[in-house]
Amino acid sequence: MRDYIILHDTATYGGKGEDGGEGLRKAIDEFLLGNAGWRIIEERRNNNGLIVLERVPW
Repeated sequence: MRDYIILHDTATYGGKGEDGGEGLRKAIDEFLLGNAGWRIIEERRNNNGLIVLERVPW
């Protein structure tokens, strides 16, 4: 991993996955809880959604 992670379709599949299972947002939240060095810097809900994570500079 580098300094940014960009995830798409976060509005469309954020709460419920394409297969009906858990959505992307749960995985994103779990990642952030387990990796304190990352944060959400941008979240867009238009056009299926987009979230940008940034590595927090130490």
